[in-house]
Amino acid sequence: MSTPIERMKKILALARRGVGGEKVTAEAMLAKLLAKYSMTIADLESEAQPARRREFTYSTAFDRRLLSQIVASVLCTRSLSSWRRPGEKAVFFELTALQFAEVDVRYTAYRKALAKELKKSTERVYMAFIQTNDLGVAPSDGYPDDSGMDLDELAAIMGLMGAMRPTPIHRQIAQEGATA
Repeated sequence: MSTPIERMKKILALARRGVGGEKVTAEAMLAKLLAKYSMTIADLESEAQPARRREFTYSTAFDRRLLSQIVASVLCTRSLSSWRRPGEKAVFFELTALQFAEVDVRYTAYRKALAKELKKSTERVYMAFIQTNDLGVAPSDGYPDDSGMDLDELAAIMGLMGAMRPTPIHRQIAQEGATA
């Protein structure tokens, strides 16, 4: 998988040596990407770039944590400095234009993948909780049953069940038909 910067450099090369429509298309793509990241062709060609505060917005605490992980990964560091304004869901990092582009592309892709995994995991945790606490009454409110579940999904739920402990609650009323 190539990085956004590597892709932009390839598009730049194509814009320079391409012919006809190929060259025009490459130039348009490059212009769009450079504008998106507030970069110039000189930024792409330069090894030494000044870092400045770059802003990223996020929606959830998971998004913010993911963003910090990505920035740390791109910068190859364990020690990360960031700035936030109170009450706003935005965070700033000192990044070069190239680092900003790299972080932005990764954040966009990983954020979507994380949201998908969290949604799937939430349903798995719910189903494991129901089974662990022996609440396995057939749902009437549209929750999926296990009739169409594949073995991998069932194994994932059973793994979660193994890590859960039942919540101890004693019955407050007698069940109908139960003998004392």
